[in-house]
Amino acid sequence: MTNDKKAIDLITSAFDDYISGRFLLSNNYSINGVILSSLAIEKYLKAMLLILNGDFKKLHLDNIPKLIQAFDNTGYEVIFKYVDPRFLELLSLGYKFRYYDNIKDKQTIGFATNQVIAELDYFIAVLDQLVLLNIDGKPAVTQYRRAVNENDPRIYDNNFFLNKIDKTIVR
Repeated sequence: MTNDKKAIDLITSAFDDYISGRFLLSNNYSINGVILSSLAIEKYLKAMLLILNGDFKKLHLDNIPKLIQAFDNTGYEVIFKYVDPRFLELLSLGYKFRYYDNIKDKQTIGFATNQVIAELDYFIAVLDQLVLLNIDGKPAVTQYRRAVNENDPRIYDNNFFLNKIDKTIVR
C-alpha cells in the first residue's frame, strides 16, 4: 500500500472522528467530544507526516512540542500558527483522557464548547486544504471536501468558518 493510500485511510478515519467529536461537543458530551476531536487532529497530522516524511514515528498529541518539531523543514511547520495554542493544549488533555488508567493526578478540564467547535472546524479546514493526495494518478477528494461541496449539515451546523460568521462577535 502506498503512503498516499495509507494517508487517505487515516484521513477518512479522521473525518469520522471529527464528525463524531462535533456531534458529541454539540450535545454536551464534552470529554468524549474532546477525545474524538483530539483523535481527528492527530490522524490528520500523522497523515500529513506520512506524505511528507514517509513516517510519523509514534507521535501523539500528548507531546505537542515533539509533534510540532516533526514538521520542521517540511514547509508545513506554518500550520501551527493557524491554531490557538490553548486549543492544542486541550487536545493534548483529550489524548491523556483516552488512556484514563495512566492518569496519576486529578485532572480537570473546562472550556467554552462553541469556541472549541470553532477552533476544531477551522483547524480541520486548514489541514484538509493542505493535504494533497493522489490515488492511481488522480487527485483524491477527501470526505471533508465532499461534505463541504454537498453542504453536509453534519459539518455546516454551528460552523463559524464554513458559514463565514465572525466568531468574535457571537457569544
